[in-house]
Amino acid sequence: GDFILSAGDNVDNGKNIFHWEWLLNHQTAVWGNNLLLSAAGNHEDDGMINKIFANPTGATITETGYYYSIDYKGVHFVVLDTNDLASENTLSDAQTLWLEEDLENSTANQKINWTIVLLHKGPYTAGSHAFDADVEGLREQLTPIFAENGVDVVLQGHDHTYSVSEYIGADGKPVEVER
Repeated sequence: GDFILSAGDNVDNGKNIFHWEWLLNHQTAVWGNNLLLSAAGNHEDDGMINKIFANPTGATITETGYYYSIDYKGVHFVVLDTNDLASENTLSDAQTLWLEEDLENSTANQKINWTIVLLHKGPYTAGSHAFDADVEGLREQLTPIFAENGVDVVLQGHDHTYSVSEYIGADGKPVEVER
């Protein structure tokens, strides 16, 4: 394939270098031949992910956040860091501003056909974290931003389950879309 997307939790303990070695050294055929685009999971919420992986051009790396976007074959991929939260359980102000500007710029790009967001703690899930305070805060914050900026797909991790939702509008309710 061209690359692998990961919604985070690539390792169980991001502070333990052996976990990173187990991930990377025991699967060299995979990692030696594929690019990995990863969000930071809560198991990697220690800043190690940006020290282990080569950072994409334009990645924003702060003391609390690791987020970036790339365009590939008409698809705009936005990778958010849901560990980088403000006190009200929303993305930090800096990351939110970056996200809004990034989505606005990609919407104006005529070469972009799809926008896909990759994050760890997703706003909508059927898993055990659906009503955690941080997930509820992200749901309230991100739903209108995604809907108003034409995000087509949101991929998430955290719950370690599979679930699919309807397209969600800015008001948080399902929206009929033409398929």
